[in-house]
Amino acid sequence: MSKGGIRVTEYDDPNVRIYHGQMFRRVAEREHVREDGTLTWLTTWCGKCLECGASFECKSPTLSPTFSPNRRCSRHRKPGVKVGREADV
Repeated sequence: MSKGGIRVTEYDDPNVRIYHGQMFRRVAEREHVREDGTLTWLTTWCGKCLECGASFECKSPTLSPTFSPNRRCSRHRKPGVKVGREADV
């Protein structure tokens, strides 16, 4: 699937997504109450950091049509700095 030039692959397994060659596995879903009091669902994904290979978790809205997860662990997090093409797995 391509959304605005972003490569996201979904397998027959709905618990796996590939984002720019990086695999993310669904590990949990839970209810979440937004600041305005409305109820929604969040999915927790597990991936491996592109910098060090350590496992890390990130969350996304369960019903969101887009998927753009963090690609680095909290130790190597670089807000606003995109992962270069050479780093794509």
